[in-house]
Amino acid sequence: MKQVMDYARQFTTPNKASRAVGGIKRAVQTGAEMPFESALALERELQQQLFQSEDAKEGLDAYVNKRKANFKGK
Repeated sequence: MKQVMDYARQFTTPNKASRAVGGIKRAVQTGAEMPFESALALERELQQQLFQSEDAKEGLDAYVNKRKANFKGK
């Protein structure tokens, strides 16, 4: 169980932007069942939502300032 929890922590805050991980999962799972053009539209919509999030701002700021990001899932 400890190994499972350690693995899962790689994909959640503060180590990763959990909203981004969720968006990727949604795009892959849903997009695989749609026509290509619709899947691209879904991807654009999800990406737009993510770039408006606090975690996106935190990630960009951390990158610019060469520090580790502290994501909050917002």
